Amino acid sequence: MKKPADIVEDGRVWWFGESWGAPICDEDYHVETPVGQKCLSSGKTINEDDRGFVMVSGNEDETFDRKPVLFDEFMKMIGVNHGIRRSFVEEN
Repeated sequence: MKKPADIVEDGRVWWFGESWGAPICDEDYHVETPVGQKCLSSGKTINEDDRGFVMVSGNEDETFDRKPVLFDEFMKMIGVNHGIRRSFVEEN
């Protein structure tokens, strides 16, 4: 399994933690859980049992980094917090 720092940019979204059964959870794009790093969205510390995505984030000096985003925080970011989609998040 790759570490988030080893990701080659190819336009894919990378993920960490336990699979939640979505098509995005392709094992070829699974990376180690970035334990101890902060979630880009919430600032919460990533724990061993967390899951989520590794996103590309721009910096003030116009460089880019890969930063983890917790699954639930990502769902909030994209507005998936109600109805059927909310039940999917809660069940998975």
